[in-house]
Amino acid sequence: MAESNAGLLYRAPKPAHRRPLHNREQPWICAPVPLRYSGDRNVPERKLARVYDRNAGYWDSRLYRLAYHPAYVRLLDGLKREGLLPGPLRVLDCGTGAGLLIESFLDLGPAAAEIHAIDLSPNLLAMARAKFLRRGVPARLALSSISRLPYPEARMDLVLSGLVLEHVPEPLDAVREMARVLRPGRPLVLVATRRGAPDHWFRLKYGYSPYPKAALLGWLKQAGLTRVRAQPLYGIARLFARAYVGVKP
Repeated sequence: MAESNAGLLYRAPKPAHRRPLHNREQPWICAPVPLRYSGDRNVPERKLARVYDRNAGYWDSRLYRLAYHPAYVRLLDGLKREGLLPGPLRVLDCGTGAGLLIESFLDLGPAAAEIHAIDLSPNLLAMARAKFLRRGVPARLALSSISRLPYPEARMDLVLSGLVLEHVPEPLDAVREMARVLRPGRPLVLVATRRGAPDHWFRLKYGYSPYPKAALLGWLKQAGLTRVRAQPLYGIARLFARAYVGVKP
């Protein structure tokens, strides 16, 4: 791993068979970006990343934060009260965007020992990096696909993914991959767009279709997770998305 003077680690562990992709504009990002296909329009992941790069500001906008930050804090606080988040924790956010899920987790108090985050968008990773720097939080960021995580098995104490699975063409493979890096007894927490959500403009813009609730619950179970459940989000976010939780046995 390579460490910057600011104390943030940016090179994720890579399997030996993968060559790293170096980003010239953000050289602190170094991790593989396998070419995959995403969404119901078969948009290549790198094209999707360019779409998110161009619209990165929205994912840290006041509107987005007002909708999702209190919902994420309430969701994670509930898991903490259940005893599923005993600290210190090694946390991975898959498709971190501008880092809102990690930020919500950090707002609960000093429970994190190590923060990891991946995304396909260099601009969003740069925004997340700046946010973590301002908070003085050491983080390891990687430009990587959710379907091919550059981490060893049973590495993480908590795996998060918010509003990402809708863009994955093989969601069961992605859920299995996230479950793979979880330690036994630890939770996987997904947030996925609800069918019937008032998000028609976003579906057109990003080319995705929400998956049914039953399918998401089924994928968590097929990935070998137990105590699987769906639960509504807090506040206005419940109109758009739903949370799904499973625990690795």
